[in-house]
Amino acid sequence: MGIAPSTPMKKNLVTDKTIFVLLGIAVLLGLALGLTSPTRAECQYMSETADHGDVIICNGDNLDGYRGTVYSDEITVESGATVVDDIVGGSGNDTIILTGEQPQVLGTIDGGESAEGQGDTLEFNLITSDEILYYQAKDDIASANPDGGTLTWGASTFKWVNFEILVDNLQMIVTDNSAQSGGEN
Repeated sequence: MGIAPSTPMKKNLVTDKTIFVLLGIAVLLGLALGLTSPTRAECQYMSETADHGDVIICNGDNLDGYRGTVYSDEITVESGATVVDDIVGGSGNDTIILTGEQPQVLGTIDGGESAEGQGDTLEFNLITSDEILYYQAKDDIASANPDGGTLTWGASTFKWVNFEILVDNLQMIVTDNSAQSGGEN
């Protein structure tokens, strides 16, 4: 019994660099064909609405915006999130919610085209302990045009278009300053 002659090992022509390039090409092809969307990468899909729209939560920094579906989407921008691009609700009866102390949307918040029904809703579920900011924002929302306008909230200015309903759910946090100032004797 002899030992079989060894066969030379073939070099693996697929390297990490090749895989990276192929993945990059696949992503670009998906973007070109509309199969993937860079605007959904940072806003997280959570579930589906009753009429098959998306429930989306934006809760981090450097977000690239969101483009809604043809159904009724619910998009929430939480405190601390920064959405750099536009948020566009799509063609359903969409609800976009700004919540917490300091969400930021640097682009335009666009309700999109409305489907039959109630229309698009922009909810201001914002929280502050600044009494002047609270009452000024309440007045601004009450007198605002849902079809287009702005609201300044602290360091943020929210710009919106194409809504039918604005909802004021502002909350005032009352702090007890008497303990800090020594209170009454």
